[in-house]
Amino acid sequence: MNRKKVAATIGLIIIAIIVMFAYFKKKQTVEVLSLKGKLTFGQVIKIDTYNKSSLGVEYKYFIEGKQYVDYKSHPRIGGYLNASLRQRYFPVIYLEADPAESSEILITPYDFELYNRAFPDSLKWVCEFVNCDK
Repeated sequence: MNRKKVAATIGLIIIAIIVMFAYFKKKQTVEVLSLKGKLTFGQVIKIDTYNKSSLGVEYKYFIEGKQYVDYKSHPRIGGYLNASLRQRYFPVIYLEADPAESSEILITPYDFELYNRAFPDSLKWVCEFVNCDK
């Protein structure tokens, strides 16, 4: 093997390891939030383009009188839902031990299912914009 092929192979292995680490870290976070997560309500502050396939949702929420602000990519909502989300309130799941670093806003039925929570009737209007069928 020449040096370029070895370097390319090592680069691919490093990228694969990073992707696997990120995947397992996200999966672990989902599992912990599903089991130990607390719920509060958060308000969508801003929505913008995160990347080509998803929007970014900035939201604020309060826990024991302290305000937190977070920003997450949300691949299951499209631009057509953008205007309908602004200033609306949605459940936010978080870990009591670290609410600033562990929150997720729950908007779509998929979000609620992912964290083992029931999708509330009060959010059925979201189904006008996203596929709510399983």
